Amino acid sequence: MKKTLEILSASALILGIAFKLFHWPGSDLLLILSLGLFIPIFYLSELVSRWKSTPSKFLILVNFLALFTLMEGILFKLMHWPASDLILTLSFACLLPVYFISKGIIYRKDRKGILLNALFHSIFSICILFVFLNLPGVDTILIFSFLILLIAVIISLFRKESVSLIELNLSESNTKISLLVIFCFLFLLGSRLVSKRILDNESYVQIELQDKFQMEKTLGDRYINEKNKAKANAIDAETAKLIHLIDEVKLDIINNIEDLRVIRRFDKDVVLWKKAEKDKLEIFELNLLAVGNKFNRDVPRHIIVGQGNSYTLGSGIWKSFLTYQDFLLDGMENESLLKTDAEKVALESMRDIKTYWKNKEYDEFYDQQNIHWMERTFGSITVIQSIVKLTEMQLEIIRMRNLALSGL
Repeated sequence: MKKTLEILSASALILGIAFKLFHWPGSDLLLILSLGLFIPIFYLSELVSRWKSTPSKFLILVNFLALFTLMEGILFKLMHWPASDLILTLSFACLLPVYFISKGIIYRKDRKGILLNALFHSIFSICILFVFLNLPGVDTILIFSFLILLIAVIISLFRKESVSLIELNLSESNTKISLLVIFCFLFLLGSRLVSKRILDNESYVQIELQDKFQMEKTLGDRYINEKNKAKANAIDAETAKLIHLIDEVKLDIINNIEDLRVIRRFDKDVVLWKKAEKDKLEIFELNLLAVGNKFNRDVPRHIIVGQGNSYTLGSGIWKSFLTYQDFLLDGMENESLLKTDAEKVALESMRDIKTYWKNKEYDEFYDQQNIHWMERTFGSITVIQSIVKLTEMQLEIIRMRNLALSGL
C-alpha cells in the first residue's frame, strides 16, 4: 500500500509539473491529487507505522507537521492560493529548524557533529524560503549558508573523528518524496526566472506604450467630424470605459505590493505619475521602474486570472473585451449599405480582428468560464510583465477604436 502511494505521489507530481510547464489542461488537478491528497496520506501512513518504534514521539510528530506544511505550502504556491507564503514560512522558518535542532539535541551523544549538521540544515531551509518567496537579500543568505558549510567542512578535516555534515537518509521514502517535491518546485521556479535587466527593459516598454497610446488616440481623432461626431462620442465612451477598467486592474495589482499615497508627475521615485480623468479617453501614466517588488508573481495571478467572489477582474476584462469588439462591429455593420471602399476595408478588418481573438481563445475553456487565454497570458509572469501586457491590450483597444472611426 505504501509503495503504491509512493509511486502514485511521484507520478502525479512529475506529470503535474510537466503539464504546468507546457500550460496543458489538467495540471492543477494532478498537482492537487499529488500534493494535496496522495503525499499527505503517504506521510500520515509513515507517521502511523513509525509511531510505536520511534523513541521520540515529539521528533516524529514535528517531522510530520514540517513535511505536511511544506507540501501544502508548495501546493498553495503553485496554485497561487492565498496564505501560501504564510504556510511556507511556518514550515521552513519554524517547523523544519525545530525538527533539525531537536534531533541534534536528542542524538548529540550518539552521532558526532549532529548539532553542526542541524545548524546547517536550519540555515539552508531558511535559504530555500528566501528563494521560494523571492525575498530581497536571497544572494546574501545563500553566500552566508555556503560559508557556514565551508567552515564545517574545514573543521571536519582537522578533526580525527568523522563528522556527518549532511545527514539525509535517502532510503527513507518520506525523504525521497520530499526531495522530489522540492526539486520539481525549484525546477519550475527556475524555468520562470526573469532577470532584473529584462524587468527594467519592460519598465521602459511601458513608458513607450503609454506614448504610443496617446499617439494612436491623436491619429484616431482625425476621423471625427461634425457628421459622425455623435457616433464617435458613443464609441469613445465605450472605449474609455474598457480602458479605465484595465487601468483599475493595474492599480489593484500595484496596490498589493506598493503604497500609492503620493502622485507626482515625472518623479522617478513615484510609481503613479498621472491618474486618468474618468470621462476622458486616456490611460494612467505609470513608472514601473519605481515598483519595489518587481518579481512578485502571485499578485497578478490572483487579480487577473483568479475566479470566485474575490478575484473576478480578469474574467471581467476578457468578457468586456469581447463585448467591445461586438459593439464596434455592430456599429460598423449598421451603417448605410452604400459604403465607400475605405469603409468596406475597415469593416472586413474589424471582422478579421474579431475572428482572430475568438480563435485565440478555445471555446471549450471560455464556455467553462476558465478564461484560458487570460491563464496563458498572465498565469506565470511578474507584476511588471502583467502590467505591460495589460497596456498592450489597451493599445490594441485604441487601434480598434481608430479602425471603427475610419469606417463611420
